[in-house]
Amino acid sequence: MPNRPQQKSVSLTDKSSKHKAKRWITSLVLFPLILFIALALAIAYRIHAANNEAGYSHLPRFQKPINTTSILIFSPHPDDETLGTSGLIQETVWAGGTAHVVFMTNGDAFRVGVASYYRIFQVRPSDYIKYGEMRQKEALGSLTTLGMSPKNVTFLGYPDLGMMEMWQTHWLPGGPYTSNYSKATLNPYPNAPTYGKPYCGQNVLADIETQIIADRPTDIYTTHPTDNHPDHTATSSFVFTAIKKLEADGYTWAYGIHLHYFIIHRGDWPIPQGSYPKRPLGPPAAFTPLDTHWRSLPLTAAEVSTKAHALDHYVSQEEMMDRFLVSFIRTNEIFGELSESSEQALDSDGLSNSLTANPITWPQCTPVAKDPVGDTDLRVFQPGGDISSVYAAYDKNNLIIRVEMHSKLSKTVTYQLAFRPFDSAMNTTSQVQTFSFSPADLNEGVTKQLGNGTRINWSGNNAEYVIPVTSLGEPHVRLVLAQAKTVFSQITIDHTGYRPIFLPQTPHTTPLP
Repeated sequence: MPNRPQQKSVSLTDKSSKHKAKRWITSLVLFPLILFIALALAIAYRIHAANNEAGYSHLPRFQKPINTTSILIFSPHPDDETLGTSGLIQETVWAGGTAHVVFMTNGDAFRVGVASYYRIFQVRPSDYIKYGEMRQKEALGSLTTLGMSPKNVTFLGYPDLGMMEMWQTHWLPGGPYTSNYSKATLNPYPNAPTYGKPYCGQNVLADIETQIIADRPTDIYTTHPTDNHPDHTATSSFVFTAIKKLEADGYTWAYGIHLHYFIIHRGDWPIPQGSYPKRPLGPPAAFTPLDTHWRSLPLTAAEVSTKAHALDHYVSQEEMMDRFLVSFIRTNEIFGELSESSEQALDSDGLSNSLTANPITWPQCTPVAKDPVGDTDLRVFQPGGDISSVYAAYDKNNLIIRVEMHSKLSKTVTYQLAFRPFDSAMNTTSQVQTFSFSPADLNEGVTKQLGNGTRINWSGNNAEYVIPVTSLGEPHVRLVLAQAKTVFSQITIDHTGYRPIFLPQTPHTTPLP
């Protein structure tokens, strides 16, 4: 009879020890995760509470439109104009002024929206265009409810989610942008002024200029340069540049245009989300101490109600994000202005020779841009990538930029600076220039020389760039629009808008009479 294999006996003590080890390992893994989640929730709640409190902050009153008011609104997508300027449009129409809305895109790059609206799974390029035409009809219904005539509505038909690409890298008609959604390279919308023409930044700028010349508005409204949506940021840059181009071309009345900004996307703002039509709207909390001067336009109960009815025309959008959209139906609307007085680069001989990225070596100067800090979880957890201010100086040969972070620069973050330069006639280069570095590859206090003569240095919570004016690509640079950006593992932590820096030694074009 064969022997049975001996079975290994396991004592209760051994089993208990294994269970304890498993519990200990599980606790070791779960405890930091739970702690991280709790900390993230606490930070999110703090940001949420601050934004909520900001809704009740007192703002100066925005001046009401009168019969000589002429407003021109550049809206990145259909519904942005209704969310941000419905009350303003109503008051302008009632006062006997004129209002014109220009849509930069038709909001056609929304795959989930297209699939849901048409009840299809496989979305074709032609479906995006059809969706864009449908959104045009929604926009016309909304603006008609606000008292506007369809003749005062223009659809430029540029690619949704492509505005920043055209601003940065697809400027000339010879290198047009191709929409990742409609696959169009030429404007496919027959009612667009540039129907059949290439998707490029030069055409965008020309279309905006043409509309401004046609309307000669007293006031222009568009999205804030620090809005989180890239189309909104880019629209701001195009509109600002168009005004400066008209000034350079000798349109003296362009100097009198008042440029105002409204904001749509910034973290979890507006707070509280949902329907609160009897509560006021304030700017995101982190914006209030910065360089945007916010004012409030009070709305009557009738205007609030009409705004809600106008928004109801955007059926396709309410189906997807109703809670967010109705958050803008409040007792007021807010508009901000940025002063150009702080956008002049400091004239400072010799500063570029002492490149240390140390604020002590800089003369006292006002930042050309201030940026909110600590307004998202990611920026709180990566304070070394949270931009607080941008400073600029000029020594006749070099443009010197210092970007200040909320905390010491991090070796896990990449720091980028992008430029679009303009000469005195507002000519520019085919694409922006971008400089980037990581503290992991550049020791603190050590200067790195790039191929085009640009030098980079960092120290503490500052990064400093010295860029030879001759390397900017234009012979007589008058204006530079610059953006600071930080990236962690291919995720954007923070970015400024493309903010203007005027070079003081470059003469401005004398306007024609």
